[in-house]
Amino acid sequence: SRSSRLVVLRTFSKAMGMAGLRFGLALAHPAMAHELAKGKLPYNVNLVTLAAAGIALRHSALLAARTREIVDIRERFVARLGGIPGITVYPSAANFVLIRCAALPAREVFRRLYDEHGILVRDVSGAAELAECLRISVGTEDDMDAVIGALDGIFAA
Repeated sequence: SRSSRLVVLRTFSKAMGMAGLRFGLALAHPAMAHELAKGKLPYNVNLVTLAAAGIALRHSALLAARTREIVDIRERFVARLGGIPGITVYPSAANFVLIRCAALPAREVFRRLYDEHGILVRDVSGAAELAECLRISVGTEDDMDAVIGALDGIFAA
């Protein structure tokens, strides 16, 4: 049946603050899970990671609240980025925002964000379809205010 091919993936990285544990899970029909297991690496998840994931799953209300907070911060950030001339902002449903630097080379913006403001973003401009693009992870409201202030200054110069 159609639902036997459905796989639901869940990451614990950003919303739960567990990126360093490298944990995620997949929910699937038993037949699909069997097929997926064929590609599984020979080692399993360590005990510390399993314990942390179990605790996180028991606190799903916290996860939901954190996810809503990230979405709200991201939407405000995207709206503010739209007011900076020389930047194209792409729609996002993730915990990061992709921008294209039209007025300045992405590598220069990347370097200046770090050198002048201590802000580290990901330069993804090496991929042809992402030419002049930077990937900015959503952080706290204060983090995003700092990024906006830095980009305002860089693109105003």
